[in-house]
Amino acid sequence: MMRMRRVVPHAAMMLVGGMLVGCASPGPVSAPRSTPAPAPAPDPAPPPSREPAPVPSLQSETGPSPHSLQLNTGIGFTSDPTTFLIGMGLDASINRNFALGPLLQIGVDDNTTLLAPSLNFKGIFGEREFHPYVQSGLGFAYLEKEHRHGDNDEFAFLVNFGGGLDVELTQSMVIGSGILFNFLPDEALGEHFFFSWQVLTLGFRF
Repeated sequence: MMRMRRVVPHAAMMLVGGMLVGCASPGPVSAPRSTPAPAPAPDPAPPPSREPAPVPSLQSETGPSPHSLQLNTGIGFTSDPTTFLIGMGLDASINRNFALGPLLQIGVDDNTTLLAPSLNFKGIFGEREFHPYVQSGLGFAYLEKEHRHGDNDEFAFLVNFGGGLDVELTQSMVIGSGILFNFLPDEALGEHFFFSWQVLTLGFRF
């Protein structure tokens, strides 16, 4: 009995001591939370390219190209004197709007022959297939008339101006019509002026 009394207080002391040790021991230490790394900033967008805006061309997209040649031929008539007219010319393009070249007008009738070579400057307008133009030139005229007492002929200085229209059939072929007012300041066989109309013209570019 005496022994049991000694054991019980001893066991109680051990239980109390265990509880004190358990209360004093620290609990499990939680690991610190890692802060997520910030996402990398996106690369800055490249600045928009600033290409110069195209400058609109003042020239027509069609028509004779620069430095091209156009061979023209036509038929029609002249008035005062009245003759059947054949026209031939060559236009050398300075650019799409201007051309320079020789022109020969030949008028024939039963009693009259007319030759009128000139150097003409031409201004060309319009877009697409239709190209109106104006022209002016300097040259001379040879006029011959037959009559009962023989032939008379004479030369005279020539100034002309006029206009017309060319229509493109293809890039290398045009069709058109043109008129000219021809003045003879020095007079030739009593003629001071004649009107010419090439009713139908055909041109070839190369």
